Amino acid sequence: MTVTNAPKRMVGSESLGGTDAEKLDASVLDFWQWAFSDLCANNLRGVFAEWLVATLLGIVPPVRESWAEYDLRATEGVRVEVKSAAYVQTWMKKGDPPTRISFGGLRSTTWSVETGHATEPSYNSDLYVFTLQVEKSRERWNAMDLAQWRFYIVPCETLARYGARTISLATMRGFAEEVNAAHLTAREFKKRAEQMIAEISYGSAAHRNG
Repeated sequence: MTVTNAPKRMVGSESLGGTDAEKLDASVLDFWQWAFSDLCANNLRGVFAEWLVATLLGIVPPVRESWAEYDLRATEGVRVEVKSAAYVQTWMKKGDPPTRISFGGLRSTTWSVETGHATEPSYNSDLYVFTLQVEKSRERWNAMDLAQWRFYIVPCETLARYGARTISLATMRGFAEEVNAAHLTAREFKKRAEQMIAEISYGSAAHRNG
């Protein structure tokens, strides 16, 4: 799904304007720094994980489409959904045990400008990438450190056997291990994901050609 009249990519130097802003020195970069610096926050970590996967795979969409049916589309046309989890959360207090890991939103209702929301949830991507920030120390936690991330890749048909909207880490690891795509480092993820995207693209092309 493509949003009509999608916003243009901003560069960060855009500033508040208009006659009421003559004495203000405030740019959209200031807004980003104020609103989105805590990458450990649940809602921001998920968006960051999408960007991280896109960066590793060389997928560069103009801007993120928050209402799209899937998170990313590879150049081969393969739809990619990114899920994120972490042991450390912003809201945790000192001494709290690490978070129990699970991934939600596996099935979702689609939305379009023409018809609105679909009536039934569905799997809407060809490939699901589960990202896990593995650092358990709040002091050492760093979203920008690739060594602190692990990746798991599951094709839609494998995941669909489970049939649920939420999956535990143990169950998801089992599915990923079936396709040799579990607990990958960033470098390993890039190589394996590109292979799987090519395989899915080839399979889709072969199916279309009969």
